[in-house]
Amino acid sequence: MPTMTHHHSLSEPHNLTIAELIDAYRHGTLSPVDVTEQALARAEACNDQLRAFVTVTGDQARAAAAIAESAYRRGEDPGPLGGIPMSIKDIVATRGIRTTFGSARSQTNVPNHDAIAAARWLNAGAVIIGKTATPEFACRQTTSSPVSGITRNPWNPALTPGGSSGGSSASLAAGIGHLSLVTDGGGSARLPAACTGIVGLKPTLGRIPYDGAADVFGGLAHMGIMGRNAADVAVGLTVAEGAAAVDPYSFMKSSGSDAALDLAASLPLAGLRVGLRECFDDEILDPEIQQAVRRLAGVMESLGATVLPLEGRIEAPLPIWRILQHAIWAQRYGNGAPLDGMDPVIVAGISSSRALSAADLQGAIQGRTRLYRHVQGWLEKVDFVLSPTLTRTPLAADHPGSGAMDPGAPERGEIREHWAPLLGLFTMTGHPGISFNCGWTAAGLPIGAHLATSWHADHRLLDTVKAIEGARPQAAWRLPARIQF
Repeated sequence: MPTMTHHHSLSEPHNLTIAELIDAYRHGTLSPVDVTEQALARAEACNDQLRAFVTVTGDQARAAAAIAESAYRRGEDPGPLGGIPMSIKDIVATRGIRTTFGSARSQTNVPNHDAIAAARWLNAGAVIIGKTATPEFACRQTTSSPVSGITRNPWNPALTPGGSSGGSSASLAAGIGHLSLVTDGGGSARLPAACTGIVGLKPTLGRIPYDGAADVFGGLAHMGIMGRNAADVAVGLTVAEGAAAVDPYSFMKSSGSDAALDLAASLPLAGLRVGLRECFDDEILDPEIQQAVRRLAGVMESLGATVLPLEGRIEAPLPIWRILQHAIWAQRYGNGAPLDGMDPVIVAGISSSRALSAADLQGAIQGRTRLYRHVQGWLEKVDFVLSPTLTRTPLAADHPGSGAMDPGAPERGEIREHWAPLLGLFTMTGHPGISFNCGWTAAGLPIGAHLATSWHADHRLLDTVKAIEGARPQAAWRLPARIQF
């Protein structure tokens, strides 16, 4: 985003990037304690309406902010996230802070350790202001749970902020905190970002170690990061990424594909090839979304890229994802424990998994390999795959998360298959993907575009979005008019 030149003001720290906020802390024009108090006050003020937070961690946040502030006053460096308010999805372990997984089963669960990524953020000086809402065990593309109720979209509270990281997307869109640490096992970092006009990154598999997985070799979940702009997400990624003994994928080294772009160049995307894939198959794509993504392709061309269509059939990813995901749920939640009261999406998944054989599961594992190789084939021809994140604008806040995407128009298709048809593909193949805002509908709702690229080209992906944000500031996040503090 272009550097802002206005005077730093406590009334709008949400308009500053992390780099600008840290600069203000260093010069004493803003205080980590004051900025944190404001973030906490906003979280509390919005929560009745948005239900974005399960737990607001005022005591821990104030203590961390005070430590950062005293370091700045002494002229010391409290770390790359020193004094920056942020949140953590309520499925990521946090020591001494209740972590409910959105489930009544675990609403009193208090972990005795931090997830590796959370510990890295905390060690870098981050101020954790709370745990954000998720559907039970992060199972759906909308966000509601017995623990937190229905989470709502700041752009229109009748609509969902997406799922499963809906609390994170709603809070960031409302200007609360600068980053959120989330998960993505089928689109959960990117779908909610598109619903709320922010940035959601699913990094390369293992780029951020995932110690919450019982199966690191066959699991689907990635650690992800959400923020309001690509520069902030890049700071969060730089702190969280890197090898850890518990995650074998975290030891994989970049193949040199992560060379930084020259963002100061007049054509920062010169020489890069972008493959445009508007639909996975024959989904109905809203015309406003199609036009916005085509305009974005034109912007990328104006920055030096070559855009070409990615055509041809590709195997449907959803049947493969469903077998893998339902088997994970069955093993994790369906082994003898009663399913009474669990989210119907999980119960239905566990039920369908019981009709599967070991050969079916191995077949899905092989299908995942075929999908990976197909995407690799694309990436031999292009550097990025561009598509709409969603086929339509956000669904109703109380959508059950399964069945018809629009009960009044069943021809629009089933939610998991037709709303975000390409997101689960890149989860299964491990390629990094990012959703970012690329425009607005006539009704004032955000429109998300999605870019995917080669394994470990995560920072080049973020640089590309930074270049687009610099060229199109009018498409960037802004505070929703209905959010008043």
